[in-house]
Amino acid sequence: MNSIDTAKSLCDTECNPIVDLSHLTWTINNKLPNIGGSYIKASENKDDKLYYYKMSRYMPYHGIIGHESINEIICMNIANSLGLSCARYEIIDAYINIKNKHTLLVRCPDFKPCNTSKISLENYYEICKLNNETTFEFMKRMGYEDFCYRLFIFDYLIFNRDRHGANIEFIYENGKYTLAPLFDNGLSFMCSCITPEEFKAYDKLKTGPVNNYIGSRDTLENLKLVPKSIIDVLDKPDNIFQGLEPYFHYMPQEFWDNIQEMFDRRWELVKSL
Repeated sequence: MNSIDTAKSLCDTECNPIVDLSHLTWTINNKLPNIGGSYIKASENKDDKLYYYKMSRYMPYHGIIGHESINEIICMNIANSLGLSCARYEIIDAYINIKNKHTLLVRCPDFKPCNTSKISLENYYEICKLNNETTFEFMKRMGYEDFCYRLFIFDYLIFNRDRHGANIEFIYENGKYTLAPLFDNGLSFMCSCITPEEFKAYDKLKTGPVNNYIGSRDTLENLKLVPKSIIDVLDKPDNIFQGLEPYFHYMPQEFWDNIQEMFDRRWELVKSL
């Protein structure tokens, strides 16, 4: 039992209702060279709302082999506990029109209000930065210092690999820029692992290199920039798996145990600073 699909096949009697999403057209997005495979995404307008869908890691010859969709829910729970706004992800077991499979995926509504536009941090920075100003200095000047500190904590706790300049966005409305909710947190925790043996062997305190746009390419180095006064008032989340209980059988027990251990150990390090 080393993937969502194989775990699911052993638990047919326990499966949640399966949603028919075979009408969606899926597109392959960015290649994932460090772990192999691609993300596949789709969108649709439903009941006058725009929804985005994202599957876990996909490989043409093996199908869906990753668990990034589950990671999105775990990360959303942690982000909310840290006071960070996060896209409202919902996990779904769905039929898809790729190899006639059903698999876990996540859906979230478009967080951009009507009659507004959005811009990536990368583009916002390039337009508005001062000479020789780093991205961290830019964010502090724009009034987002506290956000950066909480983001550094969050990305260390989940070991996010992919906080590049387009994975932070701003919403533009009436001449003002405001931060959009966080999104695309699936490349986190042990996202490169598939087998129980890989989950057990993974370095739970690994810190880099990562694709950070703010600060350094090491999550621990960014964490060290956070004032102790912010860390001291943090409360540990009671349940990082909130909302995933009906889906525990989709992954081996080693997955859940080692995710929890990784989070616990990283939380202890954060609080020890």
